[in-house]
Amino acid sequence: MTALSHAAIRSPDRVSHTVVATGAGNTFVHVFNVYCPSGNGRAESEEREDMLEKILFAAADSLGDVPIMVMGDLNTEEDRSPVLRKALRNGWSDAAELHHARTDTPPPPTFTSARTSGTRIDRILLNRITTGAFRQCVTTAVNVPGHRLVTMTLDIAALRQIVWRFKVPREISTEGGPKWGLSDTEAYREAVQRLANSDFANGWQHSERKRPGSSGHESVSSTCRMPSESLRKKGEEVRDGG
Repeated sequence: MTALSHAAIRSPDRVSHTVVATGAGNTFVHVFNVYCPSGNGRAESEEREDMLEKILFAAADSLGDVPIMVMGDLNTEEDRSPVLRKALRNGWSDAAELHHARTDTPPPPTFTSARTSGTRIDRILLNRITTGAFRQCVTTAVNVPGHRLVTMTLDIAALRQIVWRFKVPREISTEGGPKWGLSDTEAYREAVQRLANSDFANGWQHSERKRPGSSGHESVSSTCRMPSESLRKKGEEVRDGG
């Protein structure tokens, strides 16, 4: 089930969901492009609020902890949209407002008409993860009646995280004496005990393995192990009384 079908949006033709592979191809950003219903009537307002609620919460929540952007013509602003106010209070950020906070310049209007001097109905909204990669947002005039173009720059590298994962080594078996040249199980157990109580760090090998994980994270496995030859020699020392 896709994020949009999970949300059961009333007018699915007004929204698209695209997954964009960035960087080396292992960091994915989910982009929802939205065109909310226009009009000030009750029916239009209810459908608009329902769409925003299902995209910003139901659809986004179904994707989990991943980079998400919602952009497009929302046909509403905070003073007319309880859902938009709720989103901006609960983890979502407005790209233009982020730019304003950095540059101390008020966000310019994105739409003008004969009935209004300017509104910001065209938005780019970022979830918490994507907000950390934000760099700038610029609004420019284009050859589109009424609307202005809103563009944003992200630092894609900031979306990739290295996660260190440590594995607890399995307990050394006390039943494998013959495998290491010790025919007597008790001698093998003594060898294991002496290994546990001695300083033999130089005999261990350390290795790391990196692999892409979910949500654009990079998983690093760190493993320490005693080479079989080193363990065999320790066993010989015990067997020979060394």
